[in-house]
Amino acid sequence: MSTPVLCGPCFYNNKTVKATTWCVECEEGFCQDCQNVHKATKISRGHQLITIDDYRTIQHVTVDQTCRQHSKQFDWFCKSHDEPLCKACVSFEHKICPDVVPLEDVTANAKHSTVIQDLEDAINRLLQNIEDLIRDRHTVSESIQAKRRDIEKTVTDTREKAVRFFDELQHRHWLRNQQQFEDFEEAQKSLIKLKEQTLMLKDFASDRHAFLGTKQVYKDLDKEIKSIKLATSQSVSYNFELDVHPIIDNLFEQIDEFGKIKLQKRESGLLF
Repeated sequence: MSTPVLCGPCFYNNKTVKATTWCVECEEGFCQDCQNVHKATKISRGHQLITIDDYRTIQHVTVDQTCRQHSKQFDWFCKSHDEPLCKACVSFEHKICPDVVPLEDVTANAKHSTVIQDLEDAINRLLQNIEDLIRDRHTVSESIQAKRRDIEKTVTDTREKAVRFFDELQHRHWLRNQQQFEDFEEAQKSLIKLKEQTLMLKDFASDRHAFLGTKQVYKDLDKEIKSIKLATSQSVSYNFELDVHPIIDNLFEQIDEFGKIKLQKRESGLLF
C-alpha cells in the first residue's frame, strides 16, 4: 500500500490530514480546506493543482530545483552555458556572462514549447534505432546458430574434435554478441524511461518543472547517445565457414587436421 500524502500546511501545524491535491509549484499537498485557501490567495491562485493520483505518477521523476554546488534554489538561467543558476552561481562562476536572465523568463510556457516535443521525437527516433539494432543482433545470433548446424553436419565423422574447437570459438563470439544485445536492450529500457519522464513532465509538471526536467533529460539522453554510438561502432557480424582439407581418406594417419574454421568479420552496416 502506498504511503499517504499529507497536507503540508496542516502538518506544519502539527495536524495529520491526508492531501487531496498537489501543487506542482509549491511541491506540497493540500487538503480540501487548505486547497481553498491556496486558490484564494493572490500569490498562489495561479498555481497548477493536480490530483494525488496524478502526483504519484510524477513523484519519482526527479528534477533538480536547487544548485548542488551551493544548495540554493535556481532563480536564474545562463543562456551562454545553457544551464540554470542560483544566486551564488551568478555572483561567482557566471558574473561575467552577458545573458543571465531570470528563470521565469525562459520557463514561461515551457510545456507548450517545441523543446519538449523535440525531446520526445528524439527519444522516439533513438528507440526506433535501438529496435533496429536489437533485430540485427537477433539476426546475427540466428546466423551463428544456423552456421553451427551446417558445420556440425559437415563434420559428423569427426564431431568430437571439430565441435570442441568450434564450441570454444563460437562461444567466445556468441558471448560478445550477447553482451552487445543486452547492452542495446538496456539502452532501450533507459530510453523508454526517458520517454516516460518526458511525457510526465509534459502532462503533469509545471512550466518550471518542465523546463528544468527537459534540460536534465537532454543531458541523460546525450549520455545514452554516446553510449549507443560506442556500442554500435564496436558491433560486428560473424560468418563461420568450414574449410575442409582436400585429403580426407586417411584423415588421422596422413594429416594432423580435418580442416580449418574460418571466421570472417564484417561491419554490421548499422548507422547510428
